Amino acid sequence: MRLPAAVLLVDEGDQVTDANAQATAWFGAPLVGSALAAVITEPTFPKTLALARTEDRALEVHLERIRDRGPFHVRLEPLSSKRVMLTCHLETTDSLRGLLETLSNEVELERALDAVVAYGQSRLPSIQLSLTVLGDTTGLTRIGPPRTGDHPRPEPVANERLAELEALGGSLGVKVCWSWPVKDHTGRTRGMLEAFSAIARLPTPIETDQLHITASLASMAFARNALSLDLRDAVERFELVLGTTQHVIYDWDLANNRLVWHARAGDAFGHWASTRDLEWWRATAHPEDRERVERAFRAMADGPEHAWSQSYRFRRASGGWAWVQDVGRIQRDENGRAIRLVGIMQDITEQRDLRSRLALSERLASVGTLAAGVAHEINNPLAWITSNVNFALEEFETIKRAPRDPSEFVDDMIDALEDARAGAERVSVIVRDLKTFSRAQDERVGSIDVRNVLESAITMAANEIRHRAKLVRDQHEVPPVEGNEGRLSQVFLNLLLNAAQALPENDASRHEIRVVTGVEAAGRVFVEVRDTGTGIAPEVLPRIFDPFFTTKPVGQGTGLGLSICHSIVTSMGGTIEVESRQGVGSTFRVLLPAKTAARPKPTVLVSGPAALQSPGEVMV
Repeated sequence: MRLPAAVLLVDEGDQVTDANAQATAWFGAPLVGSALAAVITEPTFPKTLALARTEDRALEVHLERIRDRGPFHVRLEPLSSKRVMLTCHLETTDSLRGLLETLSNEVELERALDAVVAYGQSRLPSIQLSLTVLGDTTGLTRIGPPRTGDHPRPEPVANERLAELEALGGSLGVKVCWSWPVKDHTGRTRGMLEAFSAIARLPTPIETDQLHITASLASMAFARNALSLDLRDAVERFELVLGTTQHVIYDWDLANNRLVWHARAGDAFGHWASTRDLEWWRATAHPEDRERVERAFRAMADGPEHAWSQSYRFRRASGGWAWVQDVGRIQRDENGRAIRLVGIMQDITEQRDLRSRLALSERLASVGTLAAGVAHEINNPLAWITSNVNFALEEFETIKRAPRDPSEFVDDMIDALEDARAGAERVSVIVRDLKTFSRAQDERVGSIDVRNVLESAITMAANEIRHRAKLVRDQHEVPPVEGNEGRLSQVFLNLLLNAAQALPENDASRHEIRVVTGVEAAGRVFVEVRDTGTGIAPEVLPRIFDPFFTTKPVGQGTGLGLSICHSIVTSMGGTIEVESRQGVGSTFRVLLPAKTAARPKPTVLVSGPAALQSPGEVMV
């Protein structure tokens, strides 16, 4: 689309006159008597004007700016040897905008190149454009704007030489062709843009610029085609890879609370809708895990971390629960605020079942190791109970046969029954500890008093320790931690048994097992089990937490104990470390995050007027 033209007259002194007042309307000031250089600042335009005067023929050029307006299509038409008329058409950018939209949306290369040539032809109506594609155009990955030096501009020649060329072309009846290569980002020529002129001449600087722009736009078309092919291949590869895994990918826009799932979520969990939100995710997380995972997510989002990892139960569409491992990366804005989470979710239900079975086998192995010791621990208090109950029965039989003054036997019977009760309580403690140990299969998580769990493990391992070392307690007050009591008991029991088995039997006076509890500087609870045993060889130390790795003889170890301990401690958000020197001993250190005290919920008491008349107490 073109607006009404502005007609300017340029005299022999290059003074400008506004012939139809349109230029004055555009530029806001009369142009009568203005110097041409003050109106048209294009440095090559004076040469074009001189050529039009010398050859006495009309020329057409494209100017990006006349004063503060543009672009313009300008026709130079000599009226006499002194005056030249400039017809200036102010062009809109509709054609360029339309072309760019075409290039951004058009996938087919041929149609995109047709649009580029049509655009270039509209800007250069006096010449004929053609684009030749060279060879295969596939395989491009990206394209950038050509550098200025990629397309050298022809050097201007004298008017005498130009006249000779025009005369030669006219006598032979041929056209002149100018060529511009269309290159990709590697510098390889993918096509050739050709411009044909009816007369033999060199292109004007304006034509050179326009051909350069057209070639660049053709390069963009090649790039768009290559990018679309690469994107299609990438999507196909992505779908193939996902088809071979059990992972579900999601993209969570945290700023707008928009959660997008890949279609694998339907195959894995039965949830087929792709777009969800935070409330849907909360509803699908298990109620017992929801608060823990939300708390971990808030801590991660508010902190500087970029990695996200949690395991929890996730509801299937069928109503069952799947254990999932949720791992992702956080994207943050320039202020450090979390704005996006991209992650993968893997169904680890079978893995957890297998791990539970392995843990059970390890617990059974531990029970086998402790069987004799536990039997001994129970047998002693049972002997107390039996002996004292028999004594009480015998006393009652004696009284029954020969009644006597109760004061003679009451004190003895009370002592006997007290001893029996103490023995029963001792058995009760041992049974409680065994019950705690057996509950490691339970998934329930709660607040744990570390020292109580440690004492239970010490009780069960006492017989193994008694003949090998002195047990020294160096325990300090520690805050509670969050986890599974039975599983943590398994960790402590395993470490105590390992410490005892690192020591020789029947030499307890020379060896020591020290149990230490406390809080480190970072606020984490630590539990240390130190022994004065043989230590661990340096070449073995890096592998002690590997599954099925053991230095014990065949049949005496599963190689799962420390691996399971590491897994349990890690699942509680902690770490387990080891230091060892051969001939000196080893120290195993368990570090667990302290449980954050829950903020009490505010309680609102609503009282009527009557309740205020007499003071009283309310127990909540």
